[in-house]
Amino acid sequence: MFLQKRAVDRYPAINKPAAILHWLSHVQSDAEYIVILDADMLLRGSITPWEFGAKRGLAVSAPYE
Repeated sequence: MFLQKRAVDRYPAINKPAAILHWLSHVQSDAEYIVILDADMLLRGSITPWEFGAKRGLAVSAPYE
């Protein structure tokens, strides 16, 4: 029954990963870092990707407190 419900789900959880994959496949960017935030998130300070071990080809996440 769960699989049937998911088949008609109009807002699947895959939407964000699929959107990011689509963007990466269709956009040429020379950005050193790309930050992905949810629409309801606020930045309260500087973003320092290297402090979290971010580097080319490696996705990282920061603590959510």
